Amino acid sequence: MTHRIPDMDDVRTGLHAGKGPRGYRRSDERIQEDVCDLLEHDPDVDASDIEVMVQDGEVTLSGTVDERWTKRHAEDVVEGVPGIRDVHNRLRIAGPPQAAAPATAITNEMPAPDRTSPTGRSMTTHNR
Repeated sequence: MTHRIPDMDDVRTGLHAGKGPRGYRRSDERIQEDVCDLLEHDPDVDASDIEVMVQDGEVTLSGTVDERWTKRHAEDVVEGVPGIRDVHNRLRIAGPPQAAAPATAITNEMPAPDRTSPTGRSMTTHNR
């Protein structure tokens, strides 16, 4: 009889998948590496402005992404990493680039007084 070594698909879908040895906990460093790898290789996430921090199995995503959908998707991508207890999504949506406001000239001149009455009639006096 030949014994077959199970591949990763067999291991992840078996009856006891996810049950590690007593007291075992994945290190924060391994979790962070897996999270960063997933974000880097996801075709729908530009992770160049995302920071990943892991403490006691809790992942915090911070930084900016281009759309609200991308913010949600980034969280969904990393939730399945083994060893994560919680994901804190602090990603912000980057606003569209703002055009520079037109420069306004500053002058020492006073504006001309409004010489109309509330009824719209001219209030200019004529010298005779």
